[in-house]
Amino acid sequence: MVTVRVPATTANLGPGFDTLGLALALYNTLTFEELAEGVYFEGVDPEYATAENLAVVAYKAVLSKLGLPMPGLRISVQAEIPIGRGLGSSAALIAAGAAGANANHGSPLTRAELLAVCNDIEGHPDNLAPAIFGGLVASFVENERPYIAR
Repeated sequence: MVTVRVPATTANLGPGFDTLGLALALYNTLTFEELAEGVYFEGVDPEYATAENLAVVAYKAVLSKLGLPMPGLRISVQAEIPIGRGLGSSAALIAAGAAGANANHGSPLTRAELLAVCNDIEGHPDNLAPAIFGGLVASFVENERPYIAR
């Protein structure tokens, strides 16, 4: 079992449209416990308590990269980041799921590798990069690989 705390983010800062992102002091905390089967949630509205939840999708993506099968999961969520308000709630769920899977399996992937897995899900790193690396981050994608500068 592992607990991950991921910050809210804001992106599209000034002239850095689609490149500059900033981590904020507002957090989602997720605990991931692997089980034999099933997907169970605590602290999530029923409409989001499914296998399509972005935290589950990212967890599965990291395990796939590691060549591991997807187990059952119990995910406990303490959400401070509001949904659909431009504070990177989807990026926070993706980053949390990826970090949780990585940590539950000995943290073999670097943060740069996690960003690449997450970017495949989200499609752009402007909110993901500060969610994973913290602080003010410039990011871009070249040849399907995300790059950052802090």
